[in-house]
Amino acid sequence: MSRVTRGFVAFVLVGCSAQVTAESPFGDKRFTLELGAFLSDFDTSVRLSGPNAGSGVTLEDRLGLDDNQTSFRGEFTWRFADRHRVNVGWYEFKRKSRGRAQRAFVVATEDGTLEFDTGVGLDTEFNWRLIPITYSYSFIQNERFELAGAAGLHVMRVKFGVEGFATINGNMAGFASESETVSAPLPVLGLDATYAITPNWLLRARGQWFGLDYDDYSGELTDFRVATEYRFGETWGIGIGYTRYDIDFEEDNGRFKFEFDYNYEGPEAFVTVSF
Repeated sequence: MSRVTRGFVAFVLVGCSAQVTAESPFGDKRFTLELGAFLSDFDTSVRLSGPNAGSGVTLEDRLGLDDNQTSFRGEFTWRFADRHRVNVGWYEFKRKSRGRAQRAFVVATEDGTLEFDTGVGLDTEFNWRLIPITYSYSFIQNERFELAGAAGLHVMRVKFGVEGFATINGNMAGFASESETVSAPLPVLGLDATYAITPNWLLRARGQWFGLDYDDYSGELTDFRVATEYRFGETWGIGIGYTRYDIDFEEDNGRFKFEFDYNYEGPEAFVTVSF
């Protein structure tokens, strides 16, 4: 059991031990909007391969993409009934670089292979958009603690592109460009816990996981977030948090394969408005 998982379990056990019978305040507000800035540290490897070969490459170390970035994060919560709620989130990272390849690598295309040599000038991009949509049911809910089970989809869109001078099908170098885009909804299951230190000061923890091997797609995803929020009255609040997201994904249509291992983690600051 990882350190993050052990911490999440301990948080849930502490919350369960604090049960009381009074009515819970967590369902008082029907809508909550959370907006914030997320400072992420990236580690990304990509492989685009097929019958004409292809090799993997680490984007930050080998192709010069920034390994950290500040980006917008948003989340909307709708409590449509007692103990029931829907969450819709938004993460988006767009990274581009212009530099030189630190290591040779090969990209397979439908027309053959592109081999980018060490030191060649390259333009590289890796864009990531994530829209997590989950339904949660609170099977424990009281004045201090709420624990919910969650199920939903992480709708992702990934684009990887590279262009520069390459050896094309073993012939002399010429300008080449190749990109691949994958969009997929990934099912997730998880737990979501909130503990009220005081009526205005909350601690939150969330863990989600999925494993998939279906048709052309396979992979595994883990998503952990911890946060603390202070509320000013009934409407406004501010908070800080930390998120770690790991995904190992593969699309294989029998002829070409697009693989990526991707993780990002970092702190965030946010404001909330409830109504």
